[in-house]
Amino acid sequence: MAMAAAPALKHWRTTLERVEKFVSPLYFTDCNLRGRLFGASCPVAALSSFLTPERLPYQDAVQQDFRPAQVGDSFGPTWWTCWFRVELTIPEAWVGQEVHLCWESDGEGLVWRDGEPVQGLTKEGEKTSYVLTDRLEEGDPRSLTLYVEVACNGLLGAGKGSMIAAPDPEKMFQLSRAELSVFHRDVHNLLVDLELLLGIAKGLGKDSQRSFQALYTANQMVNVCDPAQPETFPVAQALASRFFGQRGGESQHTIHATGHCHIDTAWLWPFKETVRKCARSWVTALQLMERNPEFIFACSQAQQLEWVKSRYPGLYSRLQEFAARGQFVPVGGTWVEMDGNLPSGEAMVRQFLQGQNFFLQEFGKMCSEVGGELLQQAVGEWGWRAARSAEGLRPRGGRWEPRFLHSRTFFPAVLAAGHLRLLSTAPPDHAWLWHQALSHPEIELEFGELLPAPYLFLGGAGWLRVLVHFPPGDSYGMQGSVEEVLKTVANNRDKGRANHSAFLFGFGDGGGGPTQTMLDRLKRLSNTDGLPRVQLSSPRQLFSALESGSGQLCTWVGELFLELHNGTYTTHAQVRDRLQGRAGRVWPSSAEGQRRQRGTEQGTGEEVHVPGSLEKSKTRVGRKSVEEAVSLKEGFGLQGEEGTHLRPVTRQRPSSRGPWGVPRDSEHGRALEGVLGRLSRHQTDLPILAQIKKGNRECERILHDVELLSSLALARSAQFLYPSAQLQHLWRLLLLNQFHDVVTGSCIQMVAEDAMRHYEDIRSHGNTLLSNAAAALCAGEPGPEGLLIVNTLPWKRTEVMALPKPGGAHSLALVTVPSMGYAPVPAPTSLQPLLSQQSVFVVQETDGSVTLDNGIIRVRLDPTGRLTSLVLVASGREAIAEGAVGNQFVLFDDVPLYWDAWDVMDYHLETRKPVLGQPGTLAVGTEGGLRGSACFLLQISPSSRLSQEVVLDVGCPYVRFHTEVHWHEAHKFLKVEFPARVRSSQATYEIQFGHLQRPTHCNTSWDWARFEVWAHRWMDLSEHGFGLALLNDCKYGASVRGSILSLSLLRAPKRPDATADMGRHELTYALMPHEGSFQDAGVIQAAYNLSFPLLALPAPGPAPATSWSAFSLSSPAVVLETVKQARGGMCQGQGLGLGTPSASPTSRFPLQAESSPQSRSLVLRLYESHGSHADCWLHLSLPVQEAILCDLLERPDPAGHLPLRDNRLKLTFSPFQVLSLLLVLQPLPH
Repeated sequence: MAMAAAPALKHWRTTLERVEKFVSPLYFTDCNLRGRLFGASCPVAALSSFLTPERLPYQDAVQQDFRPAQVGDSFGPTWWTCWFRVELTIPEAWVGQEVHLCWESDGEGLVWRDGEPVQGLTKEGEKTSYVLTDRLEEGDPRSLTLYVEVACNGLLGAGKGSMIAAPDPEKMFQLSRAELSVFHRDVHNLLVDLELLLGIAKGLGKDSQRSFQALYTANQMVNVCDPAQPETFPVAQALASRFFGQRGGESQHTIHATGHCHIDTAWLWPFKETVRKCARSWVTALQLMERNPEFIFACSQAQQLEWVKSRYPGLYSRLQEFAARGQFVPVGGTWVEMDGNLPSGEAMVRQFLQGQNFFLQEFGKMCSEVGGELLQQAVGEWGWRAARSAEGLRPRGGRWEPRFLHSRTFFPAVLAAGHLRLLSTAPPDHAWLWHQALSHPEIELEFGELLPAPYLFLGGAGWLRVLVHFPPGDSYGMQGSVEEVLKTVANNRDKGRANHSAFLFGFGDGGGGPTQTMLDRLKRLSNTDGLPRVQLSSPRQLFSALESGSGQLCTWVGELFLELHNGTYTTHAQVRDRLQGRAGRVWPSSAEGQRRQRGTEQGTGEEVHVPGSLEKSKTRVGRKSVEEAVSLKEGFGLQGEEGTHLRPVTRQRPSSRGPWGVPRDSEHGRALEGVLGRLSRHQTDLPILAQIKKGNRECERILHDVELLSSLALARSAQFLYPSAQLQHLWRLLLLNQFHDVVTGSCIQMVAEDAMRHYEDIRSHGNTLLSNAAAALCAGEPGPEGLLIVNTLPWKRTEVMALPKPGGAHSLALVTVPSMGYAPVPAPTSLQPLLSQQSVFVVQETDGSVTLDNGIIRVRLDPTGRLTSLVLVASGREAIAEGAVGNQFVLFDDVPLYWDAWDVMDYHLETRKPVLGQPGTLAVGTEGGLRGSACFLLQISPSSRLSQEVVLDVGCPYVRFHTEVHWHEAHKFLKVEFPARVRSSQATYEIQFGHLQRPTHCNTSWDWARFEVWAHRWMDLSEHGFGLALLNDCKYGASVRGSILSLSLLRAPKRPDATADMGRHELTYALMPHEGSFQDAGVIQAAYNLSFPLLALPAPGPAPATSWSAFSLSSPAVVLETVKQARGGMCQGQGLGLGTPSASPTSRFPLQAESSPQSRSLVLRLYESHGSHADCWLHLSLPVQEAILCDLLERPDPAGHLPLRDNRLKLTFSPFQVLSLLLVLQPLPH
């Protein structure tokens, strides 16, 4: 009779390490339990491969020429694809066993079986085996053929040397394992149990009774379990079951575990690779749903679902099937997880409009849960009643939705009106955000204050409220460990108020998602004494539980500012306009380059560089491949917008000496002559460079203008067909570019190049649509052929325009155009110079300084172009601080701790270096009358320079600074400063649908953390009775410290795109002094005017002879932001010239139109901009039949009918309220 083992006095550390070694994948695998996870194995019967630079569909790939391959083979380079044909023969001896295909490579793999994708394989995502059968039966086939599609990139791209470095174009990949193996599920279960027991022992610590119970149980399991004798496993399993079966109390915190897989729509990989990432991740999640009926997986981003629908229809049908079961849960309600700082308010609305309608159409219902970093990018001045759950977050946030880096005033209204009432987001942990305590091992947390609670109600305009939850577990990529579960509870700072929290598990950022091991862990922890209760749950279940106990939640008022990633307001203002190959060769525009290109197109087989947006590969190609490559580059160069940005031609100066007082034939004189010519003609001898942030602002404007003019044409012409399908396509391109790693500039070069093609599509198609609408508006009108001057803003404007003349010249004219309407070109008599007291005067002093004066403001520039005086003429008030100069360019060192393209650190302010100009470079440009200007050159550094034209127009309350920068720096930050003779503790910044105040001082760490903030078109510093506003047309980074207004212009990060911002930039900013408040002075309207220039559109027939206005408003506080056709239901785009829909992630045309082109209903979106209650009359000149209030998704309010009185509608607004109005137009006679 065997004697029982004698009890031993257990030493904590040695016992703990004993159990750790028993489950270790590194130590004692010859005799421990981990070494028995897989049993017998055999190589695959045959292995062959095919390498391609294309991302081929399965049907095409399997037809290729596969050649023999073996384990250990290398393939690549980066962004190529290697297809493997894997022929398998399962040994007869394995009957009754679970059989896996074990596969390991450093690329991302996707298993295809019987023509359908079945599972992703990613070593980084802990998915290195595919289950061929749970139990091999006698009648099961023994031989089968699989295909494995391996992308030549890792889960997080292919950075050279570090994750966020630019991709290594020469990187090669290797297949390190491909074999069949028997998988021991009982060993797996024991490993899960032992790992959890170890986690409990460590997590609860030596002061916990339950900790010792866990350790003793694990130790006893090691005693009874012999890895070489499977018959001992049930005894060990019984010990674990007894421990995990001991239940907790009723008061235990409940964790709602939801499967999640964050996939950046583009980041360290291109858009097209994201399509495959979605397939790899989601098909794996479906496999887990089949095996685990209680598993629920949440998925956001309608764009990604549309891509999968096009490329993987079988997979998409299964997603819809599991969505009907409630296991696959679409969340978020937006087209992509957009950035929340840079897009306009209307673009934010369109994210929900496009996203929610997609989810409704494809899955039968809209989303009620939003998620992600939404909260952190919203606006201040809210009441936040709260149910928050945690502080702390990984650097890229936990997101089911946009990367909302600050709290936004308008956002509760947007969510509520968008059918979204619940928000799950990543927590804005003040300490982590401020001190950069990232998951990066070299960065340590120092100190900081934490926000007081992890649960919130967002309160916005009218105190609309949206319940917010910050998952307290510090990550959106949990793995189901005990440490994470305990951290979720420990980080809940509302322990007395809320007893439920979210737990998002699954590999993310680059996809991957949950694993079976994660699910097994969470199931074990469902109700175990000493731990919180864990349930596999859905977002809706979580928020239902939170809502039931929300009466005790606290209130947060003000902005929640993410003290991180503030470099993204400025990064990637610009990228080059040529597509480059790996060796950096540029698609040529020279005659020689075009000759070589033509020769290649003719099938010469010449070696070419396929553009980086394809595969960044070097290959010998014939006619077809080159044509495909060239087609990608078509329209990529920014050519400017016709008829929108017109500059005056400066007057000829026959003198041998230039206006700057130096000889024309000198080197300096020739340089200045060239600057003057480029500024006046808007031309350059260098290729103009495309700009991401400028492209974003510009394309938002184009779509705004196209929608307005198309709506007016629809209302006035029975023959006009509203371009609904084309506009939906263009809007979706813009929304795609507003993904939180694209518009922010924190992406690789390939993504930036794709983004620029999207912007060019919007520009070219948008300008065509503008012309079509203008032609429809002119149809049947009397008058001569010529131009139609259009004002797309809701107030009357009188401005100086440069009107085109025959031969390419331009002439200045003062034009007046009514609100949201048009006017004919002024008669020649109105082009005559104005009376002297109204003209712009330009005087150059003997010292080289220049004064510009239009009777409203007087501007004085020193001989280097700096602003020494800005006087508001009526009051004589000086706006520039005494003894200081404005328009001062300053250069900073810009070396963050790690996240190069993302972060600007506070210490960069200690490296400020003013850029000093050379006296005598200032020249008079336009000499006065309707316009006066002065120009100068400035050498920023030995590698970079800028030129600027300072412009003052008659009747204009601000002075403009048209700036061209040639930027070639590394880790430098360029800003321009304006010291103001104004003192205030708060500055005001425009945000979407409103504005907010931020401190100009550094009283607290929270104040100091706002050393670099974001704004849209303007910021203002005002004291009682006077202020100074700084306007811009394409910038977002800004700050006001003390009395210095600073606009951030350019950065030069090198990771993840080493070429970011290098090259030529064009930008405009303006300075506006004013009396009274910025609201009463018209700063908001002035900023709109700068960003929305009057349009001079060619009229193909007779142009209207009289002015006409479609809409006008009685209150300056109200802005009519958008006029568009109402969604009239989804329809096919047939008959609209759309062609055949493409399966490409950037296909040119959508499958469905936004609404019927004949639908005669319009939607108007208005908002209150002053921050006040306002009553406003909306005057209409269109044939309106009915007016109804609607929500942002354009669903009519049953109680929202508005009476129409004398073509007027009365509207009432609360501060910053956004109203949408549905106008049903009367039918027009044909």
